[in-house]
Amino acid sequence: MTMTALIFEDHPGQGFIFKAALEQVGYKVQLVQNGKLAQDRLAGEVPDLLVLDLHMPGISGEQILKDIKANPRFAETRLIIATGDVGKGHALADQVDLVLFKPIGFDQLKAVARQVETLG
Repeated sequence: MTMTALIFEDHPGQGFIFKAALEQVGYKVQLVQNGKLAQDRLAGEVPDLLVLDLHMPGISGEQILKDIKANPRFAETRLIIATGDVGKGHALADQVDLVLFKPIGFDQLKAVARQVETLG
């Protein structure tokens, strides 16, 4: 069975790195660059893995995380925060499987993707 990943990242370059790295380790990946579109996507889909930027246009990644944590549909979804905001990343670390601090490189994300099933 193919694992699915959603990437909520508004920076095109960083989103491309995430998408390429996850695809290389076998994930079917969708990239969403706007918080409102991300929220709409989650209304109809439960990914195996979600990579979430905290600072998204439309609706913040922090609000999306709050919504996900309140919804039992996402109990099995692995959550990774990708942020340049060290303070917020540390503050939310106990709510997710992993926090990555930007800039995040291709090889770093690929290694994380391989290990994601053992997180938590």
